[in-house]
Amino acid sequence: MALCKVLLATLLQLASCIGQPELQQWLYSKDGLDLSKPDSESVADKEAPILTACGVSLDDLKQLRSVLYSTSFLDFSKQEMKDQLLDLSKQHIDPEILKHMYTNLYDRSSVDLPKSVAKSSSLELMKAYAQPDQVKELYAVLYSSTPVNLPKKDAQVKAVELAKAGADPIALKNSYAGARGTQDQRLETASDSAVSIATLQMQFLQISAIKKAGRLASLAMLKFLLHLPAAWACSYVEIPWQDHGHPSYLISRTMELANVFNSTMYTVDAVPRSEEDKFGYIAPMNIFHIPPTGLPVKVAFEGMNEAGLTISAQAFSESVYEQAEPGTTGLNAVDVVPALLANCSTADAAIEFLESVRVVAPTLPGSSPEGNGLHWAIADSSGRSIIVEYIQGKRVVLENHPRVMTNDPDIKWHWKNLNAHVQLSPTYPLQNDFLQVQTEDDVGAVPRPVGHGWNLYGIPGDSSSPSRFVRLFYLRGYGMKANPPKSFEDAVVLGTALLNNVFIPFGSVAADPRSPGDGPELTDYGVLKSPQERVMLMRGYRNSQWRKIDLKRVDFSQAKSWLLEDGTLGIKDVTCSAGTCKPSEPGHVPIQV
Repeated sequence: MALCKVLLATLLQLASCIGQPELQQWLYSKDGLDLSKPDSESVADKEAPILTACGVSLDDLKQLRSVLYSTSFLDFSKQEMKDQLLDLSKQHIDPEILKHMYTNLYDRSSVDLPKSVAKSSSLELMKAYAQPDQVKELYAVLYSSTPVNLPKKDAQVKAVELAKAGADPIALKNSYAGARGTQDQRLETASDSAVSIATLQMQFLQISAIKKAGRLASLAMLKFLLHLPAAWACSYVEIPWQDHGHPSYLISRTMELANVFNSTMYTVDAVPRSEEDKFGYIAPMNIFHIPPTGLPVKVAFEGMNEAGLTISAQAFSESVYEQAEPGTTGLNAVDVVPALLANCSTADAAIEFLESVRVVAPTLPGSSPEGNGLHWAIADSSGRSIIVEYIQGKRVVLENHPRVMTNDPDIKWHWKNLNAHVQLSPTYPLQNDFLQVQTEDDVGAVPRPVGHGWNLYGIPGDSSSPSRFVRLFYLRGYGMKANPPKSFEDAVVLGTALLNNVFIPFGSVAADPRSPGDGPELTDYGVLKSPQERVMLMRGYRNSQWRKIDLKRVDFSQAKSWLLEDGTLGIKDVTCSAGTCKPSEPGHVPIQV
């Protein structure tokens, strides 16, 4: 509610919007919300413009009222209904989903909560953006004899608790089955795992001024982006190979978004086609729980669609975005990735799309856009690769001939900076042999290279953006000179090696104390993707085993979600693969890897 009031005061002057008088009258009406009207400024006078600014229509209010007040559904008293309706409508709670949630909680064949508990839990779960079937399935896992087998009341309480946290039922079941210890210990382990790899659905609040192709920026996201860490490190490099005489590219990318507000989680989602979205796409999703409410926000900084268009968004704090003038359509910078993936098949189409909108920065009074910037590497199945940046309020599109991108400064600075490292060489350093002289005792001839690696002497090894750019450019070039990739598999080997070289161990890159919510940097996940093959490979921080999604085989008529990690380290035990081996010693518990 506070956010809506801020937006009302700073973003939009909607007090005289068409439809607002009718909404205000309904708020007064006994057939509507029946708000009191004292002699002073009334509640309805205050609430009507706020509701309008939050994108709440009269139909929205009527539908939600019918669910809250109906004897067939939640059956609140009139005062309870009035207390809940305004706040729920501002969060755009779907009445049909609310009915489904309540039915699952109250139905004897489902969670079977007492009516009063089902009513209150329904509202709590909806405000946490839980899904109706999610709590039902969690309860089934907890209450059934296989695997958890909790007493009914305990299962009911735990199911609601886990659903609020966004826990995935399948992950809960699988993790519990593989856990060790007492029932309580196993359940605690499984619960933590299920929440950490949760599949959360975000319902975005509508702001008409920045709506495009169904992409809506949420109020929570506007607030969140103000506190985004100013320096999160992402790396991008392309590896070419020849596929039957045709050039193909493997795109290698890391995501290093600090553990923002100690709440960042990940899933990999298949976003389906729809009436508004031309293409389905696969996107690793960053999921943030934004304080103080813990509201979950799901964001895509990376992805590839079924046409082979790929996009990687990376931090670029120097961004100065466009202004959405009257008569133009604004697009929140954080919505660029899903908007392009859903609507474009080529780099040219992506450029045309961006020309049709104004990419804007989310700001609130007293805030600074510093640290909120993004720039984008866009590639398509033809092999074209471009970079899009917004500098001094203007869109800059450049052909990405080096096929590398990291973060600040701007991309042209990085290109020039490659000139500062021309001393690097792909060959063993023998050029100074003519200077060699023999010395006494056991020193031998000097100067001479002692051991290998001196050809890379001076290559920057830190995790800063310029250093990662230089390493990726030169190491890729030297690797390809020695052993040019001849297949997708060869490219994966080189791509993996390059990502390993810019991998950031947790804690090695310090948090910025000036950025609220910032945490120590780490490589959250890595991606390898081929626009030509329509294949994406992903791995997480704890589990380095690649997980493959073949977009050619994905049914994009419906939404899907995969776990980025499964709670294991992905280590394969081959002890007994070469023949018989000794049994485990009595009392020995194998390490779970």
